[in-house]
Amino acid sequence: MPCTSEFRLPIEDKKKILSSDGSRVFGMLESSITAFWLPQNIWYAAADKAIAAIYAIHPTPETLAADLVKICYICI
Repeated sequence: MPCTSEFRLPIEDKKKILSSDGSRVFGMLESSITAFWLPQNIWYAAADKAIAAIYAIHPTPETLAADLVKICYICI
């Protein structure tokens, strides 16, 4: 999934996010994707932006994305 330019961060900023509390950041992004609490009319846009942010920041976004797909599959 390609990243949009608005999510391109300098390497220093990525390191700051990952070193401070990356798990919290990724937890919030995951919550936006798997959120059943979001109204359906805004879920798609929120999930799209969260996925773009994960691919821009996470060191192994494919691994996280695969885990999210598994979570979503189990919930169906």
